[in-house]
Amino acid sequence: MMSTASPIDSAGFSKAVADLHREIAVLRDEVARLRSRQVEGLSNRGSAGPNGHASEPPHQAVPVGAELVDRCASDLLPVLKEVGQPLILPEILDELVHRKLSWRENIVKHALDDLLDRQQVQLHVDRHLHRYCVARP
Repeated sequence: MMSTASPIDSAGFSKAVADLHREIAVLRDEVARLRSRQVEGLSNRGSAGPNGHASEPPHQAVPVGAELVDRCASDLLPVLKEVGQPLILPEILDELVHRKLSWRENIVKHALDDLLDRQQVQLHVDRHLHRYCVARP
């Protein structure tokens, strides 16, 4: 069976290609403007801000993960002190929820590891259960 496709209209095709080239040129100009704004914004860090005062110099940011783990650890210590007995991870998570403190399990695990490293928490292993409590001085 023969195809019934119409012959290509070269004038229409040429116009469509020209329209695409114009659109691409507009997009390239927009990308160039955005890049120059981005570079300008980066180079203006540390220079005078809109109020004439020097803006904050670039600082070394604390990794978000480490900051979260530290905040979680500061929530964990009082909980473990209040409970006064060793807890397994699900019990710790329940105690946090009871106090309206919401932390993901993986962050709590990292915080407990940090507290163990700093010897602020002790680990008791009992029949394959890892129980955590506040370290005794």
